[in-house]
Amino acid sequence: MRKLLFLLGLVGISALSAPAQLLTQQQPPAFQKGMAAFAKGDYAQAITSFTEVIQADPQNALAYNNRGLAYKHTGADDKAIVDFDQAIQLDPRDPNAYNNRGLIYSAQGDYEKAIADFTDATKINPADPKAYNNRGLAYLDQGDNDKALADFDQAVQLDPKDAIAANNRGRVYFAKGDSDRALAEFEQALLLDPKLAKAYDCQGLVYLSKGDNDKALADFNQAIALTPQDPIPFNNRGLLSQAMGDTAKALADFTQAIQLDPNYAVAYDNRGMLYKATGDLDKAFADLTQAINLNPRDARAYTNRGLINKAKGEPDQALADYRKAIQIDPNNFAAYNNLAWLLATCPEEGARNGSKAVEAANRAHDLSDDKNPGVLDTLAAAYAEAGDFDNAVKWETHFLATPNLDPKAAASAQSRLTLYQAKQPYHTEK
Repeated sequence: MRKLLFLLGLVGISALSAPAQLLTQQQPPAFQKGMAAFAKGDYAQAITSFTEVIQADPQNALAYNNRGLAYKHTGADDKAIVDFDQAIQLDPRDPNAYNNRGLIYSAQGDYEKAIADFTDATKINPADPKAYNNRGLAYLDQGDNDKALADFDQAVQLDPKDAIAANNRGRVYFAKGDSDRALAEFEQALLLDPKLAKAYDCQGLVYLSKGDNDKALADFNQAIALTPQDPIPFNNRGLLSQAMGDTAKALADFTQAIQLDPNYAVAYDNRGMLYKATGDLDKAFADLTQAINLNPRDARAYTNRGLINKAKGEPDQALADYRKAIQIDPNNFAAYNNLAWLLATCPEEGARNGSKAVEAANRAHDLSDDKNPGVLDTLAAAYAEAGDFDNAVKWETHFLATPNLDPKAAASAQSRLTLYQAKQPYHTEK
């Protein structure tokens, strides 16, 4: 109840603008060569060809946009942004460069810049569903489900046959806790495009959340069959195997996801937490650190590494990780809850701070919206460390009144309540 174990690999489908082909009849042969290379997936040759065009004509906005796309496909996001910047400077009315730059910002977790770019793209071309779809994903990643849904609705209105928008709208309903509406949207997406692997993948995650493991497995397998080079269905099938207690299969799938995409931070996070569950803290720490290196703005990875550091007996590093997670995401319930618990119960006196524990625990309680009873246990421990045993007894009693509380959790809570009644705080063992 005090820890965030795994990250779902659920992703929406963003829409890159294709390489600009307008006026290609007026472009030099190198431009046409770059287009042909891009179409074949030969991005190195595309970069070489578009660079040749730019050297001959530094005012060619299309060449900058297209080279930026090629750079993005090779993972050179910084170079891609420089090219999109230049394309926008040369042609401020081209929505494609805004859209493409916005996708990189979004992938980097800079959602404000991403949303600004997608908004500019919608202003330039209000009839293009692509920018609405991408802005909706940025809002969804920000946790603004209502704005995300409005954008996906607009994308569907502009193109009722857009399977991608229907799929992403299903993501919103899943995030809002409406699994049935989510399934309906994923089914609609598959009616529109029976080969849309992401819809099977997302649908599988809904079934996983509902405990329907057979349907989840069938959907993940179908997604893998359709897109065997996509790491995300492997990651999600790993989550299913973990939920079913098959550690070996889960580890194999997380590792396969990483092999397919060595920059896939979520798979490192999930594998790291699997290693933690098996007691291999060194491998867990290495994976969580790699996840953070790949995505320094992933608050969940810091939260999870905090758990690893705590388990390794490194409370100062754990506290630093939780605080970094909160700095990145001020609404991170798990980070506040874990921070409060460690500040209250750490066996090392120097790491404890009762007043700060109470502050963090109350913030976690506010964020929980009464949906996570474990925070009541945290509140009790925090107040006890602060010397306020009346509140400690009150909150532990509330926690013990949780319906269907696990017997082991209830026994541990009862022993803590006895301590608080005796005006003693609770500290974990080293």
